[in-house]
Amino acid sequence: MKRIASAILFISKPRILIHDSLIVSWLVSDTQSLQTPCNSFVDMGMRVINKRFVILILIALSVVVTWYIESAKQEIPAELRSRVEAELSQDSTFPARPVWWDKGHRLGVGVIPDGTNRDSEARRVCNLMLKHGISPAEVEVFDVLQIQNDDEWVQVGAAHCE
Repeated sequence: MKRIASAILFISKPRILIHDSLIVSWLVSDTQSLQTPCNSFVDMGMRVINKRFVILILIALSVVVTWYIESAKQEIPAELRSRVEAELSQDSTFPARPVWWDKGHRLGVGVIPDGTNRDSEARRVCNLMLKHGISPAEVEVFDVLQIQNDDEWVQVGAAHCE
């Protein structure tokens, strides 16, 4: 019985390997390419190594591309930022000083929430930034009261300026 369980039966195509009651179907064209389960685990290990290598290459490429994109961005001058801030401080809709991120290409402004979406305010700030020649840029509108009370930055609006 043991011999039968571990015997290899060749039945034209596909060939079938019987190993300790485990039947695995192998679609092979010749007997040299028929491998034992141990060799297939070695091959599977090589595939895993190859997949890991490909993943590492993809991660490295994404880091290089991100660095290239970020290094190509020109920082917005402090003088231009202060002019935009001065105009925003005159508008009572934005009671807090704006926060600049991403070399000046992303601006966070605060509003007192009224329960509605504040994308229109973000669009207004975008128009102001475009007027001063800041493009491309993003504007994010945050709930000022939430920041002051709980130190949580709850976004209530956003716009892309192009």
